[in-house]
Amino acid sequence: MLNPFYYYSLTWGAVILLYQIPMTKYNQGLDIGLLFFFLSTILCSLLMGIKYRNIFRFKEVQNENLTLFPVLLIAIGYTIEFVNAGFIPFVAFCTGTAEYGDFTGMKGLHVLITGAGTYYAIKYYYFALCTLKKRRKYLTAFALILSFILLTFTRSQLIFIAAIAAILTLSYVESKKKLTFKGKVYLIVFAVFLLYMNGGLGNLRQGFSWNDSSYITGMGKFYWWPPIIPDVFKWAYLYIITPIANLNYNVQISNISGNLSGFLAELVPESLGNRIFSMSQIKTELLASYFTVSTGWSKVYINCGMLGVYALYSFTVLLFLVCINHYCRKNDKKNMTQFLALYSGLYIFMFFTNTFVSISFSLVLWIYLFKIFLSHWKKVRIVKKKALYFSRVRGCRG
Repeated sequence: MLNPFYYYSLTWGAVILLYQIPMTKYNQGLDIGLLFFFLSTILCSLLMGIKYRNIFRFKEVQNENLTLFPVLLIAIGYTIEFVNAGFIPFVAFCTGTAEYGDFTGMKGLHVLITGAGTYYAIKYYYFALCTLKKRRKYLTAFALILSFILLTFTRSQLIFIAAIAAILTLSYVESKKKLTFKGKVYLIVFAVFLLYMNGGLGNLRQGFSWNDSSYITGMGKFYWWPPIIPDVFKWAYLYIITPIANLNYNVQISNISGNLSGFLAELVPESLGNRIFSMSQIKTELLASYFTVSTGWSKVYINCGMLGVYALYSFTVLLFLVCINHYCRKNDKKNMTQFLALYSGLYIFMFFTNTFVSISFSLVLWIYLFKIFLSHWKKVRIVKKKALYFSRVRGCRG
């Protein structure tokens, strides 16, 4: 399935459903305006997904050649950052010489290699699916890029790339009509297993045994849990519902600043927005200090209220339609498939943060937009040159 609108509807449908099941003190009842927003955008996305479903398919390309030179440049970039920092984040964390935290790297360079890493990881994986002869080469390049990202200990970027790779794989298998009912069951079982592993590892990380979830039970303020479901799944439940719980809390207390510049900054990559727009400090109110995320909608709500939330959704849809129209007119199968997988990932992780702003997620999107802009700019220049040529010819004849 390579349909971003379906993924939006599926993701938010699941989040709203789980949030409506009261199991912790953080389930405070969804604000009616917020509930209407989600239900209306889920329905709108579902209808658009149905309308364009024949376009949103995996399309293979043949005889494409991608060198390993980008991998070399990415490796050099990360090496320079590690030398400059004096340590490798993953190694430092494993040896206990540093605590877990976001690796900021070198100003300017880190933004470039982060965007390039995600962009080429997606591209290499897509090419690996399309060709059998060079599959090992492209998968090796994909693995090398992931290994460098792992060394920076940037979990969010790794998870994002893995999610897009999974979306591409599913859509590829579906295009070959090899995704049987049994295969779908296996995928569901595997997803449940990953959630189970996440919970068990979470317990171990906090110094408890694998099945001892007393830490997360207390932190999550659970007052009820289905007896048939192992407690380790409480980690996954809280990861899913606490972002929307924080958003709901800000809506309930009407935490609105009315900052137009702050809203506009939420439409472009954060490194660019911080330089272009003058913004006052935005404070997102949290239900608990240790649950720090509040979905991708919280900051636009704080800046412009529900109008800002609807505006951001409309912006993402408009941006998508502009890009997909370009790829359809150009019959650009290669970039269209990668773009659809990317946009699906951006919509999925909006439940966690504003993926259209975060550098780890959105920079690839803006690379695609820049390429589309260059394509149109070149076309305009060609048209102007032709018009100038014909005007001169007419002048000579006159």
